[in-house]
Amino acid sequence: MKRVVSLVLAICVVLSCTAVFAANTEIVINGEKAVINEGMGKIVEKQERTFVPVRFLLQYLGFTVDWDEATQTVLGLNEAGDSFLAQIGNKNLFYFTGDGQDIKTIEMDVAPFIDTNEFRTYVPLRFLAEAMGYDVGWDGETETVSLTK
Repeated sequence: MKRVVSLVLAICVVLSCTAVFAANTEIVINGEKAVINEGMGKIVEKQERTFVPVRFLLQYLGFTVDWDEATQTVLGLNEAGDSFLAQIGNKNLFYFTGDGQDIKTIEMDVAPFIDTNEFRTYVPLRFLAEAMGYDVGWDGETETVSLTK
């Protein structure tokens, strides 16, 4: 019986220490709830940050998204010529405005990652949103991230 209890406790400890888990967080962009369509990934909490599937967020904001497997780099481009660049494992995020007036290199405290179960690339929401000029808010009571431009 002691072995069973010890095993159950060990499993509970391992599961509670898991670094990545799905969040109940909602995202509201300019007053509109942003819904991640089925098959596009989910909101993930990791290293005390909220991560979102980069394709979902960029497409929601009007960007086309490309993936370079060789360099594990995500590139987003919109009609205004604004571009976004992030690389798996790299804590630097790059954002360029189409007019060339604003070139930002954002140093993040966490890096984008790939969820190998879903083959989805995730980026920390706050850094990407702030690079694009959004104000980021958090309502802990409703677990809602708000992005306002």
